[in-house]
Amino acid sequence: MGLFVREDLTKFADDLGAGIVVLESDEQHDFPIAIEALRSMDARNLAIGYAAKMGCSDPRVNGIASPAYAVNQDGELLEKLATDPELTPQHPRRQVAAYRVDIPICKKLV
Repeated sequence: MGLFVREDLTKFADDLGAGIVVLESDEQHDFPIAIEALRSMDARNLAIGYAAKMGCSDPRVNGIASPAYAVNQDGELLEKLATDPELTPQHPRRQVAAYRVDIPICKKLV
C-alpha cells in the first residue's frame, strides 16, 4: 500500500508560493488503512517534498488537510453522487475506488 501525488489535480499559484497537493492511496481493499495513511505525517511529508520538487521555496503545510474523501473509478466524488436520486447505493458509479486528501502548501513566509 502506498500514497502517490495526483499531479493532474494538484495546483500551484503562478509564483509557486501556495498550492494544493492532492494525494491518493493505492489501497484497494482496506479503506480504513488508506484513510489513516492519508492522515499521516508521511502524507504531509510527501506533499511537502512534491511541492519542493515543483519549485516551491521551503514549502510547508498551510493549515489543515481536507478529510479523506472517496472517489469512484472515474474520479468522481461519491459525496456529490449521493444526492443523485437515480443512483442507488449499489450503482457502479457509487462504489469506492480510492480515497484522496487535499493538502494546502505554502512557501516559508519569512
